[in-house]
Parts: sequence; structure tokens; C-alpha cells
Amino acid sequence: MALRQAVLAELGRGPGIAYQVFQRVGRHLGEPWQLIEGAVRLQLNKCVAEGLAETRTDGDGKRVYTITARGRAEVRAWAADVEAPLEPYRDDLLLKSAYLWEEPEPALLAALEGRRHDLARLLHVLTRRLVGDLPDGEDEELWRLGIERMRRVSEAELEWVEACHDRLVALWGDHVTAGLDTGTGSP
Repeated sequence: MALRQAVLAELGRGPGIAYQVFQRVGRHLGEPWQLIEGAVRLQLNKCVAEGLAETRTDGDGKRVYTITARGRAEVRAWAADVEAPLEPYRDDLLLKSAYLWEEPEPALLAALEGRRHDLARLLHVLTRRLVGDLPDGEDEELWRLGIERMRRVSEAELEWVEACHDRLVALWGDHVTAGLDTGTGSP
């Protein structure tokens, strides 16, 4: 999901000043997204420029953003789009593994180790989120579904990374793993 759609979807739930929209988007996307307030403000301004949102000034002189009919139409179109994303197939690690597979290359093993570590850390964060406090009310189940999806995708990628690592070690021999941390470890 693009940040643009998240911002528009939040505006569809109700108007708000930029900081409020930032907080609401952050509450829904959670910790793994690592949302930046400036990015939300930029998206809000782009949406206004494109006629997807509009602003008015409240009693305190703050800009309040509201979604327009065009913005609602874009959210509906985005919700109806179920195309599979292409990004997983454009992953840098996948590209490295395709081109560096046949020659012993410790850098590829190091990249796999780095990804393994990052995925283990992400899985730790996601698991903590699932057992921790989630927003109360109707959003709680949506949070759980979203976090569960991220967890399952991350687990599948971790399985792929470990399989690549094991095949490369079998193909190249243990001598290329010298100096690498080959344990999965916990974050």
C-alpha cells in the first residue's frame, strides 16, 4: 500500500490537521512501517494539489484536510485493485542470488545473513505487536489481520533466505562461510 492511499483512506474516515492524520495513519500502519510525519504532510499537500483533498482553516488558524469526491473515488479504485505486487520480484537480494549463484561469493552469503537478521528482528516486532495492546474497537481485528499478513510474508521470506544459504553452503563448501554468522539468532 502506498502512503498516498493510506492518507486518503484516513481522510475518508474524517478530516484532520496534518499531525492528526499522521497519528491516525501511524496507529493503523504500526511499528514496521516507520512512518515519517514529513512524508504524510507531503502526501497531504500532493492530494490537495491533485484535487483529491481540500483544506480549510479552523478557529486556531490550522489547516484542516478533508477528502474530496475525487479522493473517495481513488480510495474505492484502490480498494478494488487486487493485482499482485511486482516489488518482491525486483528485490535486490533476489537479483544478487540470480547472478552470483554459480561462483563462490562470500558477499552473497553476507547479504543473506543480513536479510536473515533483519527478518528475525521484524518477526520479533510483529509477534510482540500481536500479543501486545492493539487499538480498541473495530480496528483491532483489522490490525490483527494486517500484522498476521506481514508476519506470514516475513516467515516465508526467512524460509527462502535460509534455503538459499543452505544450498550455497552445500554447493560452495564451508570455506566460503568463514567469518560469517550462520546462526539464525534472535534480535
